[in-house]
Amino acid sequence: MQAAHVVWGAAATHYRVHVFAANGTVLSDYVSGNNPQSSALEDSLPVSSPGAVPLHTMRKYAHRTAAELAEQYKVPAQMIEQNDEIVEE
Repeated sequence: MQAAHVVWGAAATHYRVHVFAANGTVLSDYVSGNNPQSSALEDSLPVSSPGAVPLHTMRKYAHRTAAELAEQYKVPAQMIEQNDEIVEE
């Protein structure tokens, strides 16, 4: 199935990137937490923790991951969009 667009979002505790087919099917779902020692969501740190990755860095990581997945799935850069609502899933 051909990928059509990539959506990324970030919150203080984690970020998420979806790769969608034209029919809306999720082809890839990538999630990473705010713990610099582990990207596993269950290892996310409290936002107040001095070791937690800050939100602005989480956004940068999310955008970079979205660009990498877009390249992997051959999705044009203009079809990458930000939507922080997806991190609530």
